[in-house]
Amino acid sequence: EISVVEAIFSLTDPSDIFLDVGANIGFMSAAAVSANAREIYSFEPHPALFDRLSRNIAMWEKARPAIAGRVQCMQVAISEKPGHTTLYIPSGFNTNKGISSLEAGAGEVPGLTLDVRATTLDEIIGERSIGILKIDIEGHELKAFAASRKTLDAGRVRDIIFEDFEGMTSRVARLLSEAGYTLFGLNKTVFGPALLDTEDRVRRFRSFSNESRNFLATLDPDRARSRMMKRGYRCLA
Repeated sequence: EISVVEAIFSLTDPSDIFLDVGANIGFMSAAAVSANAREIYSFEPHPALFDRLSRNIAMWEKARPAIAGRVQCMQVAISEKPGHTTLYIPSGFNTNKGISSLEAGAGEVPGLTLDVRATTLDEIIGERSIGILKIDIEGHELKAFAASRKTLDAGRVRDIIFEDFEGMTSRVARLLSEAGYTLFGLNKTVFGPALLDTEDRVRRFRSFSNESRNFLATLDPDRARSRMMKRGYRCLA
């Protein structure tokens, strides 16, 4: 998902707080470290993935002592209310560690369930200003955002990078638009990243790219265009 990684590199400022919701083993959190975010908070509810995430962060800090303490990981799901919720683990999880979900039936074949701790974006953000929120929680994004309209309506998150298989007319996209965000599809070309400003362009890219499910919602579209429409890839430099 080079377009997502490039968005992290291009949009992150050194003063930014970066939230990685659905961190898995920490690839996008590592990108935020490399992009020089001031603080990174990584949220992963699955116990095995959280253990791997924690070990990865420890290895990063050992290799680069200067980043010690910059990445904080929390074993918690971001959902519609604080407390506990059920994490569904499809039977194909052993071959694809990215398919556990808070949505029943999100996986193709039922598997295990786990009771996990949950909280909301409102709870974790509070009164802070967030530079970038990357969220990939396998179809639970709508409920997570709907429960956090206070944060979104207050403009506390500048840029949101999210996955959505329904495109720019989805319920998630409409909710974010209502909260004041401008939506772009994220994709790639041989010359650099592409910001797609219409559903038609998203569909056209979908015919030859598997990255057309990734989107950017931003409160500062001019800034996003300026940073994302330059030739080349910062994340490959």
